[in-house]
Amino acid sequence: MSENYKAQRDSYIAYSLAAADLLIEVGLDLTIKSVVGAARTLLGAEGAALKGRSVIELFQPQDQAFLQRKLKDTTKKGRIDPVAVYLRADGKAAMLVNVGACFIPSRADEIHLTLSILNNVRPDAPDQDETGLVTAERFNELALDIIRAGASKAADLDMTLIKLKGLTKVRTTLSADQQALLMQEIAGVLRANSVAGQGGALPDDSFGVLRPASDQHAEARLMAEIDAVGQAAGLASGALGPKMMSIHLKTGNLDHAAIKKALAYITQTFAKSPDQVPPTIEASLEAAMEDTVAEFSSIKSVIDNGDFQIFYQPIVRLYDRTVHHHEALLRLKDGRNLYDTINFSEQIGLIHDLDLAVCQKVLSAVGAQADAVVAVNISGQSIASPQFGHDFRKLIQPYRNLNKRVMFEITETGEVKDFETARRFIAWLHQMSFRVCLDDFGSGAASYNYLRHFEVDFVKIDGPFLREAVNDSRQRALIRSIVSLSHELGCQVIGEMIENAEMDEMARQLSIEFGQGYLFGRPSPDLSSAAVSAVTARRKGVTESWS
Repeated sequence: MSENYKAQRDSYIAYSLAAADLLIEVGLDLTIKSVVGAARTLLGAEGAALKGRSVIELFQPQDQAFLQRKLKDTTKKGRIDPVAVYLRADGKAAMLVNVGACFIPSRADEIHLTLSILNNVRPDAPDQDETGLVTAERFNELALDIIRAGASKAADLDMTLIKLKGLTKVRTTLSADQQALLMQEIAGVLRANSVAGQGGALPDDSFGVLRPASDQHAEARLMAEIDAVGQAAGLASGALGPKMMSIHLKTGNLDHAAIKKALAYITQTFAKSPDQVPPTIEASLEAAMEDTVAEFSSIKSVIDNGDFQIFYQPIVRLYDRTVHHHEALLRLKDGRNLYDTINFSEQIGLIHDLDLAVCQKVLSAVGAQADAVVAVNISGQSIASPQFGHDFRKLIQPYRNLNKRVMFEITETGEVKDFETARRFIAWLHQMSFRVCLDDFGSGAASYNYLRHFEVDFVKIDGPFLREAVNDSRQRALIRSIVSLSHELGCQVIGEMIENAEMDEMARQLSIEFGQGYLFGRPSPDLSSAAVSAVTARRKGVTESWS
């Protein structure tokens, strides 16, 4: 090695480590040749012990395919801008680092990497999936962040959306491991072609990247690289069926709230119908507003005309499987998605009207069926509304005598903003001798906060949470603690979505008193048959009570 090269190398190392915590030299096959810096701190081993290993192995699985592509690009582009990736955790909390790389032509057999700690200890990002792609909501936020940073920066970028029409069919031909590898490689392609290595996983096998607008060959390159990934997995050329479109991030005079709506409309519409996405953000906002008005009118019509059904599903005592009560479940006659309808109703202020309409129908049905004992859902958003409280009090007056046969379940679909108003509403229900249940406990971060603020009589464990506990001792321990806490607070516990004997047995072992699920009965639109079940239970010696 010449003295001149040694001097150049030493200067480069000094310069790199002034801005980084670690410098790694790798060969073109990405095998580590040397490590300088805080190797023990970052990598858990001295630099000499790492020689000969693949540098890709140092990183978390969700970042490996992406980083491998970025480093291979270094030989063509000379350098890559720093990207945020996770070092392999090996049982510890994952460490987020910035990785940069450069290729020096005079040393054509080496690539130089710099690693800088972004945060000493950080858990896996909650808005990323197992491939490192971010959620659709986070992807839209990234685009909005760029737009907020300035018009010139946004004007340099396009949002490219990709739908892999053949992906669902392809997955059925692959093993679970093959599917995971395919998705990691697809994500690697997307992230390698996106600004800062951030790609989005949208619904229905759709994806998004933010890329330089000046790159005229980006779509063709993405098509080719995705197809190559498919062929490497043994698929025929074109099997993944990619369809793409790009939208320039030019926003005109739109404010950030309008841009956010337009971006959400773009990604949601593309996932469902790629050919129906407007070509610009301005046009997308206009289309989004038109759709909102039409959807508002449609839901308002459903509410005003009572164009919905109520189904009733039994909740049983687990110790003897006698029916304790039934839950009233909303079903829309036109077949539209109930979850989406409720979310949309919350966003546009119709959830109060929908809750009142459902309560009216259920109360009327229970009043006409002497043996019926029913729980009805109310959104957390509704109980925090003074106007809803006023309207509900008027609605309930003719049905005050049903307080032993009607319970209200507070759902977490709409997060409570005004806890004091909600607390007063629940206290009033108790004054009227109605019982209150906290629904979907464990499905979101707000659950414990609700239990802290609200005095309730029942806690219902979220179904997926309970189902996961069958094969997960950690989940079982968490549920056991929830049950214990609920009992200490004077609440009884209902387990949701119990669909087999194994879940039934586990729920009883966890001291859950009541169960709901297909194992005990499917929802039925006929309240009289529900009442018959309750009557049968009482003939076995069970008294009519919420206890």
